[in-house]
Parts: sequence; C-alpha cells; structure tokens
Amino acid sequence: MGTVRGSRKGLPDILQRKDQMQRGEFMFRTKGCVAAIKWQDNKPVTVLSTYHNPKQVTSVKRNCPAAVARYNSIMG
Repeated sequence: MGTVRGSRKGLPDILQRKDQMQRGEFMFRTKGCVAAIKWQDNKPVTVLSTYHNPKQVTSVKRNCPAAVARYNSIMG
C-alpha cells in the first residue's frame, strides 16, 4: 500500500478527474486485488492498496478510508 500521484498513468479515469468533493468523501475503483482510493482531505489523497477493503471506513477527526488511516499511522 502507498500513496500515488492522482495524475499517474494507468489509474482509473474517475480518480484523475478534478471533481469537487467535500472533505471526508472518497471514491474508489478496484481491478483484481488492487484498490485505488481517492479521499478528499484538505487536498485529494490517492492511495493504492492490495490489503484493505476500499469500502471499510474508519474515523479520525472525520470519516476516512481505513487504508489512508493505516498509511498515516505507519508513515507518521
């Protein structure tokens, strides 16, 4: 699992678009065992994960995909 630039070639189109999302919202697409998750914090955060279920949500100060929360705990 790890972060990836939203403009990276090969990501699903839905993650590359500049749609306006509210803080705490997220969207995802899966292909095989890889989940690409885009979460809106102050800025959009895009994560690729082969471990986490993209539908699983946890709460920090606001709703957050579990993959993002785990990444932050490891990297922080």
